[in-house]
Amino acid sequence: MKIASANGLQAQNQSKSQSSTEKPYATCSNPIFASLDVDGLKATICAGQVYQQRNFLSELQVSSLLQEVKELEDAGEFVRSGLSNTAERGNQQFGESDRSTCIVPWWMDFIHGNELPITNIVGPSLHHLRQTLAEIFDRPTLLDSSLAHECYFSTSGVGSFLPRHMDERHEELKGPKGWIQPSRRSFTWLIYLSDDNWTLEENGGALRAYPQQKVLRSHNLGSAHNGNLQIGWLQSKNGSQPVYMDSWCTIAGDSEPHCLLYKVYDEERVVLTKPWKTTAILQGISVSEFLQEWAIKDSNGIGKPVLFLHEQDAKQFNLLEDRRNWNSGKDPQGSFPFDVSPERALLLIFDSLLVPHQVEAVRKGRRVALAGWFHEATQPIPASLYVAQ
Repeated sequence: MKIASANGLQAQNQSKSQSSTEKPYATCSNPIFASLDVDGLKATICAGQVYQQRNFLSELQVSSLLQEVKELEDAGEFVRSGLSNTAERGNQQFGESDRSTCIVPWWMDFIHGNELPITNIVGPSLHHLRQTLAEIFDRPTLLDSSLAHECYFSTSGVGSFLPRHMDERHEELKGPKGWIQPSRRSFTWLIYLSDDNWTLEENGGALRAYPQQKVLRSHNLGSAHNGNLQIGWLQSKNGSQPVYMDSWCTIAGDSEPHCLLYKVYDEERVVLTKPWKTTAILQGISVSEFLQEWAIKDSNGIGKPVLFLHEQDAKQFNLLEDRRNWNSGKDPQGSFPFDVSPERALLLIFDSLLVPHQVEAVRKGRRVALAGWFHEATQPIPASLYVAQ
């Protein structure tokens, strides 16, 4: 088991140019913004790994947040999340082994650039973090204050854990409502507020991520290519190559959009499947189930592939969220377990679409964190598909 370390991954974050549409914040005095390792942060996130930054907050900032947690708990604002017993939310227990969460009261004022209480000394650090991610990953809509950016406090007592899950998925995998949401989770971030002496051996509570051992990515902007989100991997002995889904392909003589899978090679897209029309083919099953079934059928060597263009691609294809294998106790294909200890003031960031992860059970003490998701705009429906009636 590899235990995550910030050594070699530490970055000193620096604020980037202020968006003209946002109200300026006071200069952030946090020294981590003095010299940002842009290449290290970008490479780590694009490889589907968890980026770590020690001492993201000062002890004064951590203490301020912990005091706020206490006041919110005393006011009865925390509620059980009901997630420790199921990742599907199908059998929520809401028991003592569940973590408790509370939406951060000042979050929306912060997002909209309103004045925060003088006692709030954390907002500027989060603002600079969002600016930095938007610029170096070329995701400008991260700075759109109208999107549903999320932030919450969480506390986890003994026995609390979270099963393996993904924080985000392709719009097409969300069902009929996938395309009507104005935004999606872009980056997952988390800042630990736990005790100084927390250890995995005694206290537990690790975040266990499952990054790919080797990613073969031909571009460096993360989980999307020309607006199309990644849906899976082609996995071989050489490494894992991203597979994207284009949901807006047009076919001659048919006005309804089609879906297809493709990879990127030498900056050009290489089509992996025939186009299919979701409404006509799925017949009551999910897109994930449809792709898994045809990957199996097209890789069996019996007859010509039906969906995939080549048998080898069908054999190598695996979904990012492969619940069929997860439910049978298997780790994600091509991955390795990577444990992160909830070290006080440690910042974690990862691409919400790319990293399967879980939280190991707390054995002793209380795991406390400030966490959330920065959103980016959902891919717009191509204007070419709008037909005058």
